[in-house]
Amino acid sequence: MEYFVKSLSIGRKKKEKLFLCTRDIDIGDMVYPPIEEGYDPTVPMLCIEENVNPPKNTKIVRLSWAIEGKWYKVVGEISPDTFWIKEGMEFERNDFEMRWTNSQGENSLTKSMVQPKLRLLVCFSDKRAI
Repeated sequence: MEYFVKSLSIGRKKKEKLFLCTRDIDIGDMVYPPIEEGYDPTVPMLCIEENVNPPKNTKIVRLSWAIEGKWYKVVGEISPDTFWIKEGMEFERNDFEMRWTNSQGENSLTKSMVQPKLRLLVCFSDKRAI
């Protein structure tokens, strides 16, 4: 499966939330290490090419090392309405859609320049709950 669900403590409040993640990473992605790597799994690192000097004060990981070490990137937070989604579940890309949502919970398929404080939610169809 291309995508998987992981529980992470992200943000200032460090509240556990479910996120859709993928190991399909590329240069320029912010990636997280697996716990067994010995790094802080709540702090993302910039994935860079082998022969590039990183920007100053940036935590980095080389692309080849990240792929070999099974690092992952967060695609988006899973909508709290999908109570049936559990950590460890796996999905294909056609199983979900991405929606930008504002603080009132209003959805939009695209991010608007007028509303820069939108967050990306991963929404699933209720038919998967059966």
